[in-house]
Amino acid sequence: MLIMTQLPWFEQLEPSVGYLDRIWPKLRASLSKFAPAAAEAAEVDAVCAAGAAGDHPAALRCFSVWQTELIPRFQRQIDKVRDVLDEVLPNVDPVTDAPFSGAYWSETDYFERDYSGSYWGAAHYARLLKIKAKYDPAGLFICHHCVGSEFWTAASSLNCRNTSLAYPPS
Repeated sequence: MLIMTQLPWFEQLEPSVGYLDRIWPKLRASLSKFAPAAAEAAEVDAVCAAGAAGDHPAALRCFSVWQTELIPRFQRQIDKVRDVLDEVLPNVDPVTDAPFSGAYWSETDYFERDYSGSYWGAAHYARLLKIKAKYDPAGLFICHHCVGSEFWTAASSLNCRNTSLAYPPS
């Protein structure tokens, strides 16, 4: 099962009046999805409109509200839906215990929690990890949910080592 979401990511933007002025029309159009309560939506609308119109402190507050409140809340709602779907529709055939796939060739499902088991199978994954350790002893060739990606932190977009695991595995 593949559920893709693309939420605005404000950490990539400098919180400024200029950026807010350009993105506010599209954000305003989707505000009711992120802040369904009318009072909260009206408050965010007022702050962000003022920021887009040139009020720098309001622009900073607008970016902050989206980044720290609205988007994380919406992501938690999406995660709850994904959890229910994972429970009801597991990524494994209940009769044969064979994994289903929700990915392109040679690419795991981005949101699959048990990617090593569902994409390669648990027994095969252990063997592949040993092969990887042999040919990539530093563990530098990585991608999201690839063999050995657990030795890197997902929170850092695979830029930092997961210091709780030793590489190469023994």
